[in-house]
Amino acid sequence: MKKLFILLVLFSSVLFANIGTVMALKGQAQVQRASGNVDVASGMELLEGDTIVTQSKSRVQVMLKDETVVTVGSKSTFSFDEYSFDGENSKVSMKSSRGFFRSVTGRIGKLAPQRFKVKTASATIGIRGTDFWGITGGESEKVTCNKGAITIEYDGKTIEVGAGRYAIYGPKGIKEGKADSGSAGSGDDAKEGDEEDSEDEESDESSSDTPNPLDEFGSVDVPTEDIADVTQQTLINALEVLEAFGITVNTQDRPVEY
Repeated sequence: MKKLFILLVLFSSVLFANIGTVMALKGQAQVQRASGNVDVASGMELLEGDTIVTQSKSRVQVMLKDETVVTVGSKSTFSFDEYSFDGENSKVSMKSSRGFFRSVTGRIGKLAPQRFKVKTASATIGIRGTDFWGITGGESEKVTCNKGAITIEYDGKTIEVGAGRYAIYGPKGIKEGKADSGSAGSGDDAKEGDEEDSEDEESDESSSDTPNPLDEFGSVDVPTEDIADVTQQTLINALEVLEAFGITVNTQDRPVEY
């Protein structure tokens, strides 16, 4: 009986292992998991199999254990289906079911890039040391590569999209093009996935006044006492990434020393 109990504990620790931490939250979002839905909070741990669902005008930013940073935009659904950080045997399988996402790959992108995948409703995205973002869930989907390169598997075909380029794929096939200068998942390139609450959402989506999906984070609080398993260097790296996105982060208990 005692051995059975120990095995159950070990199995549970593996099955529900922490894969990352919510580093920033704006607005409201929920995590859907096997044990039930929970509200997202800064500093909370994420588990393999978790799905983040954001509400209107809300954003969530996650840092995984290998320092991959994932941003989930407004009215979006993003799942962490499989995650293992184990050198060359590492594996990441995530899915963007709808809305906006951005991924800046960490160590796994260097150790095992061929085992890093992001699925959408109609395609699979592979990476090679990459910063990329996408708008998914509609009749057509769009993915833009900021750095490195990505491959997109769609309708039996595989195409490569390099830095500074985008691909739109859907019923009419695949269209490639050059991304706007300075585009990093913002401005006109992201407006299609950044819907705002309105009785006339379609007209709002086409408006040039649609805000940057990352700008609305503004200033957020990160309770560092709740992130005990994140090293100081990792937190510093996270702050640098957030600052690159134009996000100001305030630690509640003490400043981070550089």
